[in-house]
Amino acid sequence: MNRFAVVQPDGPFYRLARSPDPWAWPDWSYAGLDGTFGNRWDDPLGSYRVLYASKRRVGAFVETLARFRPDLSVAAGLEAIDGKEDVPTPGVVPLRWLEGRQIGETSLTGNFVNVGDASSLATLPCPSCGTCNSLWPE
Repeated sequence: MNRFAVVQPDGPFYRLARSPDPWAWPDWSYAGLDGTFGNRWDDPLGSYRVLYASKRRVGAFVETLARFRPDLSVAAGLEAIDGKEDVPTPGVVPLRWLEGRQIGETSLTGNFVNVGDASSLATLPCPSCGTCNSLWPE
């Protein structure tokens, strides 16, 4: 029988988000046309929101700034185009993006599922099991 791997986190957690409260749920007005916030762990159906946090301050920055990581093939393609540069430079964070953002720190208590653990992954529903297809987007 599969079971979720449970962890009890210790120490501070960090989150980089909009002021004045970096621990507040992101307002739905920031969601894109697809209902997500443009982050890799967002609900693909746009029905719930996710708060990203990290055990290390740098981790909070790395996850939040992922949208600015350059795709090397796209960057190379942009370099090959002649003409006026009217797109943001890949890998550069616009200064205006930092305005109104801050780091939050908190401690967590309780039990949490380690979703990346092998036993948790084996317990999660999958698209091929036939009985839980309604849980997964097509």
